[in-house]
Amino acid sequence: MRSAIAMLLIITAAALAITEAPLFFSEMQRADADRPRVGPAPPGTAEYNIGDHLQLWKWNLSGYPTQDLVDCTIRGKRDHGYVVVDDTVWGSQVNQTDVNQILEAWENSSDGPRPGDGIYEINTTTFGPCPDEIDGDPRVFPFYYDLDISADGFWMFYDEYPDGEYEWHSNEREIVYLNSSDNDPGGDYMIAVAAHECQHMLHWYQDSDELAWVDEGCAELAMFLYGHPDSISGFNGNSDNDLTAWNGAWADYIKTYLWTLYLYEHYGEGSADPVDLVWELVHEQANSITGVNNALDTVDAGTTFEDILPDWVAANFLDLADSDLFDGRYSYFGEDLPLFTPASIHNNYPASGSNSLSRYAGEYVLFVEPGRGPEITEWLYGTFDGHDASDFTVDVLRIDSGDESATEVARLDLDSENWSTFDAPEFPYTHDRVVLVTTRPTAAGPGTYDYHADVSETGVGDAEFSAARTGDGVLTRWSSPEARTVVLLREDGAEETTVVRLDSTEGRYLDREAPDAGCYYVLEVTDLSGRRTRLGPVEVGPAESDRAGLTLSAPYPSPSSDRVTFEFTVPGDGAARFVIYDLAGRELFSTAVTPAEGRVVWDSSAAAPGVYLARLAGDGWTVGRRLVIVR
Repeated sequence: MRSAIAMLLIITAAALAITEAPLFFSEMQRADADRPRVGPAPPGTAEYNIGDHLQLWKWNLSGYPTQDLVDCTIRGKRDHGYVVVDDTVWGSQVNQTDVNQILEAWENSSDGPRPGDGIYEINTTTFGPCPDEIDGDPRVFPFYYDLDISADGFWMFYDEYPDGEYEWHSNEREIVYLNSSDNDPGGDYMIAVAAHECQHMLHWYQDSDELAWVDEGCAELAMFLYGHPDSISGFNGNSDNDLTAWNGAWADYIKTYLWTLYLYEHYGEGSADPVDLVWELVHEQANSITGVNNALDTVDAGTTFEDILPDWVAANFLDLADSDLFDGRYSYFGEDLPLFTPASIHNNYPASGSNSLSRYAGEYVLFVEPGRGPEITEWLYGTFDGHDASDFTVDVLRIDSGDESATEVARLDLDSENWSTFDAPEFPYTHDRVVLVTTRPTAAGPGTYDYHADVSETGVGDAEFSAARTGDGVLTRWSSPEARTVVLLREDGAEETTVVRLDSTEGRYLDREAPDAGCYYVLEVTDLSGRRTRLGPVEVGPAESDRAGLTLSAPYPSPSSDRVTFEFTVPGDGAARFVIYDLAGRELFSTAVTPAEGRVVWDSSAAAPGVYLARLAGDGWTVGRRLVIVR
């Protein structure tokens, strides 16, 4: 007689309310991997027939486990399974209609991606073969009785060993235990539970010490493949949940289900180029993350757990209906996910927060428009600052609630100190939701991070405007991504003439009526909020010039709290003027620059936090850049 230190109880996802926690739950673990996993098959084992009577050990689990030997009857039989029922519940909890429905699903049909196959065929071709050595009978025994705990089913590895090998009795056959009460035994849910428990048996047969989060994820996938997965709840309410941790809570079942389904649909049997990823995962002897990476390597997926995890976290929030977007990376093909609850939601700015994130988990910070109306372009911008010793992957989702095709996903380029900026230039006019998605794909560091976000009402930040004389007139060019309308004006002496009015964020216009004498051009930009900004004036001389225009680099660092550097080029031997304005148009800093200098530095330490505009004007060009100051 062996001690029970290797006791294993596999409860399905519905086991939410165990009336009295069994004393051995804290000692749950897999069978010793170095021991024989099956006993010898009894010679000459005869098959059972419908109506045959037998006695089976049933489990009592409301306290310390005990077993009772009960009278049972074979109520149904097919090529790969019997349905055996405790005689005390026949007719009251289980009837022949239930048995017929169970066997049809077990052998012939399902409502999932393989409707022409039953559970046995789906499970054994997806996860692995069924053990058979203990009794010599190829059939599995789904055994229905009234469980004394609030659970739907379980599987015990003891039944794969001869009786007497352990402290508890063995039924010496491939058997899964299913609750005949609480739910309809012949209904889709309880049949899916049978698929779930069968997977545990197949998984144990290939890898007896796999960690629960991998095994349970595969068992949940078995329910999906039958066509009736567990409903998604719990996990979507708090995604800061270590994927590799297993506590038996409902959210643990759902997180491992979604992870395994994502692997199956994007890299495995359910992908556009099907490969046997789940099969390899079940057969892989290394466990947990190492086993996942080994299985991915075996099927030449070209990626790793650490790379997939951030995409999975983003997909859980987006779940784009159009799987052609981003090549399906942020879509589920066989599930329609509910909304995931953000860790924080902000609609007042500036906004900031400090969060702590579990390893192998992700969470969301949601920014929504601040109530001044969606017609106003606010331009959301901010910073992410993670703890230096932690590993983070951070994505920014820019979402249009009315048009998912406008979705943008930008991965932040974190520096060595886990710091980066982020922005959403068309918030909230185009993108009415912006989500900071933070994932910890490794266990390194404490997982703490800070973020800061603010909005600006400017609509003409990184704008460029130029004018140059050609043989046919004066050619003007502009680029102002946030513009709603532009008006090109020409100043000739004291007179200002409207040349053209356009609805264009980027373009060019040839003024064929330009005077031969020198003149000036101004571009008046109206942004999406109705604010007007004038770019220029740009001087155009009387003679054609083929010199290159000015260039002004993006400021660095930005956001900044101290000194800010701009690099520039000025063509030829000319000079230009560099000016910093606030959003009210007040000049804060101005200096003349020459081609030889190449850069200009502004000390912003005295400036208030906010958005500022830099302009470089000269030689017929005006270029602009936007700058963020934080404190």
